[in-house]
Amino acid sequence: MGKPYSDLDKRAIAILAGGGNPATSQDQAVAKYWSWKINPSAASHKLNAQSKRANNRKKDEVALVPFSVAPIPSVFAEAMISKRSKTALTTTNATVCGHQTVSNGEKVINFGKYKPAYVYWRTGEAVESADRTSRITGRTYKSYYTATDEGYMAPFGRPTTTSTDSQAARQTAIKTALGTGINLITFTPEKYRE
Repeated sequence: MGKPYSDLDKRAIAILAGGGNPATSQDQAVAKYWSWKINPSAASHKLNAQSKRANNRKKDEVALVPFSVAPIPSVFAEAMISKRSKTALTTTNATVCGHQTVSNGEKVINFGKYKPAYVYWRTGEAVESADRTSRITGRTYKSYYTATDEGYMAPFGRPTTTSTDSQAARQTAIKTALGTGINLITFTPEKYRE
C-alpha cells in the first residue's frame, strides 16, 4: 500500500525542483496539501469537532507473545496501544488479542526488530456512501463513515506462551470476538527481522 498523499508529495517536489512554490500551485489539491504540510499548527491538523478522538493520543504498553519468535519463559514483547483503543477493547477481546497480564518476575522488553501484528476495526458504517471533503486537500471522496464514527487499532499476538496459534487463527478468533456490530476489520501482519 502506498504512502498517503505520495502523489501530492511528488508533484510538490517537482514544483520545488522547478523553482516554484507548491502553495501557489494552480492545482488546489497540491496547494492545500502543501499549506497543510508546512504549517503543523494549522486548524486542518486538528480533528473535526464531532470526532471523539483526542488530538494528543496517549499510549499504553501491552505485553505480547510474538508469532515469529519462540516463546521465552517470563519474557514478553513490548507493543503500544492508544489509551482510547485500550478503553474500547473489552477485557475479553484484549485476552483474544493476546494481551498478557505481567506478574512479578516477568519482563516486558522492546524487541528492536519486532513490529507486532495489528487489528483495525471501525464502527458506524452507513447503508450508503456519501460525499465527504478532505480537510487536508479539499478533495471530495465517497465514504460510508463520518467524523463521528470511530476507528480503533490494537496489537495482537499468541494468546499464551504455550499456544501454537498462527496469525491466521488469531485473526479468525479476533474477528469472531469483535462481533457482528463491526463492519470494517483489517489486519496488519507481524514483522520480525533477525
